[in-house]
Amino acid sequence: MKYALVLTLSFISLNGHALPFKEAKEIVEKRNSDKNPDNDVRTVEAFIKMLPNDYREIFSMMTDSKSLQTSDEENPRILMYGKDRRTVYTFNSPHATSGGDAIELMDTVSKNGKTIFEFREINFKDGKVTYSQANPQKCIRCHTHNTNDVQFMRPNWQPYSRWDGALGSNDDILGLSFGRGNYELDLYRKMQQEFPNKERYRLLNLETFNKDDGKVTILFGHANMTLTSVLTQLNYERIITRLKTSSFYEYYKYAIFGASACRMFDDGKDDDLEKFKNMFFPQEIKEKHDQRYTKAMRYDWLDESYRVKGTDLVMPLINYVLGPLGENTFYWSMNFKPRHLLPDPRFQTPTDSRSNFLGVFLNEDKELLELSGNRIIPQDVHGQMTIKSSQIHTEVCEKFAQKSIEKLNELVESGKLDSYYGNRAISLLPKNIQSCVGCHSVGEGFAPEIPFADVGKFRNALDKKWRDYDKTLLEMIQYKVSTKQMPKGIDITDQQREEILRYFENLL
Repeated sequence: MKYALVLTLSFISLNGHALPFKEAKEIVEKRNSDKNPDNDVRTVEAFIKMLPNDYREIFSMMTDSKSLQTSDEENPRILMYGKDRRTVYTFNSPHATSGGDAIELMDTVSKNGKTIFEFREINFKDGKVTYSQANPQKCIRCHTHNTNDVQFMRPNWQPYSRWDGALGSNDDILGLSFGRGNYELDLYRKMQQEFPNKERYRLLNLETFNKDDGKVTILFGHANMTLTSVLTQLNYERIITRLKTSSFYEYYKYAIFGASACRMFDDGKDDDLEKFKNMFFPQEIKEKHDQRYTKAMRYDWLDESYRVKGTDLVMPLINYVLGPLGENTFYWSMNFKPRHLLPDPRFQTPTDSRSNFLGVFLNEDKELLELSGNRIIPQDVHGQMTIKSSQIHTEVCEKFAQKSIEKLNELVESGKLDSYYGNRAISLLPKNIQSCVGCHSVGEGFAPEIPFADVGKFRNALDKKWRDYDKTLLEMIQYKVSTKQMPKGIDITDQQREEILRYFENLL
């Protein structure tokens, strides 16, 4: 997709046609308080009908949901995200084992200069409507990268092009000759037959999910890809506004943007990092970062031999700027599965990930936008309006580098430099243990809970019998790891397996 226009507006609105929780609640309460019972919104079905039409036309379907709203292949969890919207509403079957009497939602809101995500539940039971507080504990647990810290609240969604548990799990294509392709096509055609007879699912317009005349053997859709673009743009806002409200931002923002944008450092070699440091950092600050930045930090404690590609190339530069300041890009990702350890999912739009990230960066900071020459481009992703940055050329990077040196010298002269490096320590479990945490700390519906976050509790559990098994938790870990059943989703060497085993054994 090509655009000839570079906008000169200071900011582009990403608000779209919002129906946030606050407005939805007002509508529900107004309709339930009038004297016409036909207007009541006291059921999940009535709430779905109340939503603007595009919510029922633009959605993804989870046939195997790991959320509190359970699902199965005939009764999926529906993620309704509509067009250009900042609030996602979800529902599942009324007969589900969990969550069938509720609407769950994710609201993207701005508070005190921050873009944050608020998760809520609207419960419909026995004709009564109740609302949870924002980010109740049961939501925090799975939506904070296992930290239980609300500052890390974000959507749980996997990067393009695989969405395990979603219909269209492989690149939104139904009918592929391998994997679940043909099975998912048959499943979708069964839904087309059965949904009209189901009180809740018949409210959806399946024609907009994927047009099917019943004659073709393969269907190409875009529901999951589009949702990925929508959520990622919102997540970028969270990342940038988190940076903007940090104490170091005004001094380091030019270097952060340069690390993300300047393609003159894109070979992924060590000397690219050296070139970046010399161009953007004065000597005193470069020495400060060199002291705190290690090779292991380049890719967040992954194996140093990890092969970089694509957007991964910028992570050493970004981590060089942010790591010593205590900002861990590990928490940028929305992916809650083992692959969330890798750098790439942090920039996880289907196409042009870095440009999308930079577009939001510029849109959120007027000064950077002007310094870049107003390099924002609108783009239409299957009907969803998003933004990206046009290419940042060398001469623009030189402007950012000059400004970075100027501001950082100002910081050095202020005498406050050391205050930005005080007690900020990045704390993560050893690199080979992170793949275990990715599965065993996101809820029982995904994998058995193991208390990694509480070392004392974890240590105490290791030599105790594990649930209904005759083995202790440590013995179970030893068996699963040594037989290569665990960890799943990531390839590790025999030496790394030994390191995992030694870590657990040394806890006792």
